[in-house]
Amino acid sequence: NPISVDSGSNVVTVFHRNHGMQVAQGVTLSGVDSAGVGGISADTLNKKYNITSMDFTGYKFTADSSATASV
Repeated sequence: NPISVDSGSNVVTVFHRNHGMQVAQGVTLSGVDSAGVGGISADTLNKKYNITSMDFTGYKFTADSSATASV
């Protein structure tokens, strides 16, 4: 799964090597499994967010709700 979260946190990490994205750029997720990720629902994840940090391995954004499990 290219999406990772830590329990109690609303920071979502997306592993996407060599993505070319920049901080503050908008990113829209789609196709997240209906079960969601780590307790964050698919409806919450399948929308547009602004990237808060990034490196060559991927990027992070802040979701509207926090995870209940680490994945």
